[in-house]
Formats: sequence, C-alpha cells, structure tokens
Amino acid sequence: MRTNRRLVLFGFLIASGGILLTPGVGLAQSAPARPAYLRVTVVTVKPGMRTDWVDGVKNVLIPALKKGGSEIQEAYQTVFGNEYQYTTVGPLVRFTSPSGQPARVIGLGKKKAEQQENSLGQYTQSVHVYVIAPLPELSNTPAGKHPPVCVFARRRVLPGKIGEYRNFVRTEVLPIYKKAGEYFETYRRVYGGNDNDFVTVSCVNKFSDLAGGPLPAQVLGQNGA
Repeated sequence: MRTNRRLVLFGFLIASGGILLTPGVGLAQSAPARPAYLRVTVVTVKPGMRTDWVDGVKNVLIPALKKGGSEIQEAYQTVFGNEYQYTTVGPLVRFTSPSGQPARVIGLGKKKAEQQENSLGQYTQSVHVYVIAPLPELSNTPAGKHPPVCVFARRRVLPGKIGEYRNFVRTEVLPIYKKAGEYFETYRRVYGGNDNDFVTVSCVNKFSDLAGGPLPAQVLGQNGA
C-alpha cells in the first residue's frame, strides 16, 4: 500500500504557508554558489510609495552593493499575498567578511549608507530580517539561469521531528524535482525566527507552469501528494 505523502508530511508540521514571488530589482539572477548563511529582508512598502522605494533600491542600493563586492543580491516582489511586500536575499557578511561591514557600507561609505537607509525608511511600513542556512543536500539547482517565478513555502516542524522531516524531503520530495529537472531549494531558519522553520523554494519559467499545481501533485496525483 502506498503511503499518503500528504498525511505523512502534516504529521511533521505545526503550521505551513506559502507565497508566490517574482524577481523585482536586484543583481543578476544567475548567481554563484550559496554562502553558508543568507540574510533575508522582508520589506512592506507604504501604499503609494512603491515607485519611490524601487527607484531608491535600483538607482542607489544596487550600484552600492555591486561596488561593495556583493555577488548575490536577489529581490522578489510578492504576487499573491501582500502586493506591497518585497523580499531581498543576500549573504550574511558579518559571518563571512573580514571587515564585518555590509557591501552597501563599503560601496557608499558609512555616512552615505546611513543617509540611503533613512531615505528608503521613509517609504517603508515594516522591515523584518532573519537568517537562513541553505541545505544543498535537500535541494536541486539545475545549471542555467534562475527561473523567474518562485513559490516560497514555510513549514514549522514539530519539536523532535526535524530528522524525520529532513529524511522525508530527501527521499520523497527531492527525487521528484531531480527526475523532472526542476528547481527546488530547501533552507532552515537559524536566527530571527523559529529554528524549526524550514523554507522551500520551487521555481518555474512562467506563470502558466503553475496551472497544474505543485510538481509532486502533478506527478503523484492529489491523493498521493
């Protein structure tokens, strides 16, 4: 008898949720290998100020990050969910940089970096920062350009079930994406949130690819997935 994977999965979880994001302003989507830790910043922009915030990021922040030597800085805009919400992902330099200074401070200088931060702050309603650790053994990242449409899903695993959940993803979920050659990444929150939270990212090339539902459901059917 085939085990119902959906029931097994929810046997590990306290809560789960997901949002659909597409790339906004940021560095090139073709990025080098992930560092050990990534800094995730979730910004909610004030209504009516989206254009001002995007212009500030595109014309000041991104050039400063490039000048400061940042190799990874991805930005996504929420499509389904809070449409004023943007998520940026970049390396946690305080763990990896000898100077411990963010790339924007290196690129702009301390005084200008503070001015730029204050300028963007007037357009934002809230900012939440947390740190995630990539789990390459639970991920499939085919060579080539990063797909532009991504579904981010956060799952909070029950205490004591971390090992079982990781094994479930490794043996039941990941092989589906590998066989299909589809993009799938797994991360774990380590700072700024509950360390029982796991984030999975599955990406496709266009919105119409989502019409059939999640890849496991397409492969196994709704009952099997």
